[in-house]
Amino acid sequence: MKTELEMNEYVPFIRKWVKQTVDMMSIEEIKSMAMESIHEEMEEILQEEGQRGVFNEMQAWNSDSLESIAKDYDLLLED
Repeated sequence: MKTELEMNEYVPFIRKWVKQTVDMMSIEEIKSMAMESIHEEMEEILQEEGQRGVFNEMQAWNSDSLESIAKDYDLLLED
């Protein structure tokens, strides 16, 4: 038995594991993981590019929500 996979085996292996794992999760668990993952991604962008970079990423993901929430914070988003 092997202890590591070749790279051409690794990707399908991981994808199969992810699919089976997600298939067993509830919608709330999936939402929680997605929210945490997106938050971590935004934190990385903040560290690398600052708030402008985060706002650009948010714009790309969901401009309607960004514009609505920006109004709540009296935030003018540059074009």
